Amino acid sequence: IDDYERARIWGDRAMIDYPNELASYLSILRLLFKAGDKEKFFAVLDQLKHTDIVINQEILEIIRVMSG
Repeated sequence: IDDYERARIWGDRAMIDYPNELASYLSILRLLFKAGDKEKFFAVLDQLKHTDIVINQEILEIIRVMSG
């Protein structure tokens, strides 16, 4: 759990420092996916949808798994 909290802190920092980078979203989405936190996962995904960032195949695959 301690590693999750530390990873979450760094993921949140990436979102603040690099809000228009796919890597920031990808790191948070991976973390939330591994934690099984669907509510936060889809909240971050909704944020991503409201940007001009083009999503890649990896994010599409994570979305498919989390949606199913």
